[in-house]
Amino acid sequence: MVPHYLELIANARRSIGPNLELFLRTRQPVIWLLAPMVGLGVGGAAVLFRLAIGLVQWSWLRDMSENVTSAAAEQPWWVIVLAPAAGGLVVGLLLRYVLTARRTGSLADVIEARTASARGLGTASGSGERRSNGDFTRLRCQRRSRRADRTSRRDPGCRGLRPPAAV
Repeated sequence: MVPHYLELIANARRSIGPNLELFLRTRQPVIWLLAPMVGLGVGGAAVLFRLAIGLVQWSWLRDMSENVTSAAAEQPWWVIVLAPAAGGLVVGLLLRYVLTARRTGSLADVIEARTASARGLGTASGSGERRSNGDFTRLRCQRRSRRADRTSRRDPGCRGLRPPAAV
């Protein structure tokens, strides 16, 4: 007669075995080990981002705490007026001379690039490129559609694109 606990162990092995094999075969342990590392990295980045905000805050309030109101109350009135104005001037100069694109990329541009089977938005879309990738895709599709009229072949990546808007 087989003891009851040995029968329970045999049943557990039969039910757990296939699941354990699937777990190991699909590389789940790798994902489980990567997840805490990614979490620690993102958490560290969040702390560094908060410290960077504190450093900018220190430059005009001489305080890195989250009590901005009480720190601002101790400053002269001209600091409260000029600090945001100087920040706006810096951002305006950056947008004017560093990021010279007419507009920034948005979610609609990402969706359009994906549905148009294009290579993507490109890395230069926010740093000096005069046209967005969507404009280039439209131009490419317009040229192909003119050619397609002659050859009766259409590019499937150009479906649903509207002509470029007048600037």
